[in-house]
Amino acid sequence: MDNLPHANYCDRNDTTPLHVAVKANLEENALLLLSFGANPNAVGRKGETPMHRARSSKMVQILLQYGGDQYIAREGKDGVKRNALNIYLSRNHGAAELLLNECLSANENDFTATNLMIVYDLEPFKQGALNGTNGEMSLHTKILETNAREVLKHPLSEAFLELKYRLIRPFFLVNLAIFTIFTLLLTFLAVSATIFEQDCYDSHGQLVKHPCHPSGDSVGDAGTFYILFVLTFVIMAPLMIRELSQVWTTGLEYFADLENWIEVGIFTFGILFLTTVHTEPLVWPHFAAMSVLFCWNEMTLLLGRFPSIGIYVYMSVHVTKILIMFVLFYVATLIGFAFSFFLLLPRNVVFDSPISSAMKVLTMMLGEFDFSDNFLWDDVQGKGSNGTAQVVFMLFLFLVSIVIANLLIGMTVSQTEELLQTAGVIKLQKMAQQVMILEEVAVKNSSSKTSISRWTPHWITNMVVEKTQLFRRLSFLIMGE
Repeated sequence: MDNLPHANYCDRNDTTPLHVAVKANLEENALLLLSFGANPNAVGRKGETPMHRARSSKMVQILLQYGGDQYIAREGKDGVKRNALNIYLSRNHGAAELLLNECLSANENDFTATNLMIVYDLEPFKQGALNGTNGEMSLHTKILETNAREVLKHPLSEAFLELKYRLIRPFFLVNLAIFTIFTLLLTFLAVSATIFEQDCYDSHGQLVKHPCHPSGDSVGDAGTFYILFVLTFVIMAPLMIRELSQVWTTGLEYFADLENWIEVGIFTFGILFLTTVHTEPLVWPHFAAMSVLFCWNEMTLLLGRFPSIGIYVYMSVHVTKILIMFVLFYVATLIGFAFSFFLLLPRNVVFDSPISSAMKVLTMMLGEFDFSDNFLWDDVQGKGSNGTAQVVFMLFLFLVSIVIANLLIGMTVSQTEELLQTAGVIKLQKMAQQVMILEEVAVKNSSSKTSISRWTPHWITNMVVEKTQLFRRLSFLIMGE
């Protein structure tokens, strides 16, 4: 008996017995049906094949063995087409790895052979680009969303990421160079304005010239100041337009990213600085300080987009979040000590208000006690709090400086070691995120009326698409041959 007569029988929903066996994870039944001619790629009414219904890695292996096609896509309720690999990323990472393994082949079984050639079939990522909504990075978008670290580390995934990153790296370097120039200009402008401001005050700190603005007799060259002012504004304008277009495109999602908040701070304080530097000598230094601070921190995050550097930026951000949560847990203890020192030493200039007392407690937590100035018997005697002040100080020394501070150090070290163990994955995540940023801007929204690419000259958009699309570049190479 070569074939089971009803192995491919379909009900009114075009569901075959193999569909049912696969969904129920009945491996022996599926093997029996397949051995008697059941079609592993039978398409149901909803576009589902048995491959779409598989739940276990073993079942996926069985279907692949009998010719299951992983590239058949079904359309979901949201209108997005998803093939088996995309579906497995949501429910079975091991099965997703099996599908990627099918795309690797070699001409020799011995991996020590001198003529070994490994073939990487990038078809899964090409299919992801055709069916997904995020261009060639559609599959990696799903990988990051589902935290599929094993799939991200797969040789096929890593090879594709490396090729894509090499394509977008020049654009990132240009963006970094432009922002570096803007940061330097803004910093030099703020420094120049500060130098000019020194001429507005006398030796007692009294304002003697208003409005305070650069002039020919000021320290430095007024022409240089105005050149810096114009250049800063000229470079800031397109950067602001870029950010506003991102807000318009992504909506409220824009504010879910910490880096975007930093950029909002840069341009908000930057505009306030530029508009007040000539008229408000007592106000603009605050805006200048904040804009410069945000700029240089944004520079750190931009450098962190280099995969080799990004791991350390990620580690610092991750550890900072954990330490903040840890300190918040003990914030009641710190508040208690702050008020205690204020009540015991109200005539001490360091503890003469709850706010200054709280700030001093934070510095004492780092080891800056100034014991001889604040807690000696003779220093406290005139304040009437001897005895109790020393007891509270000893409690602080033990609970905060020894116990809590060392817990913070220990937690930092343990988190750092844990993150270093996953350094490879973090590097790949940073690489994927960097590629996805440009992919989303250049390709994903190219047909949207509110996208950045719609507001960009066509020759620029076309150049970005041409230079960053891997499969288009590969097709040109093949045609060239």
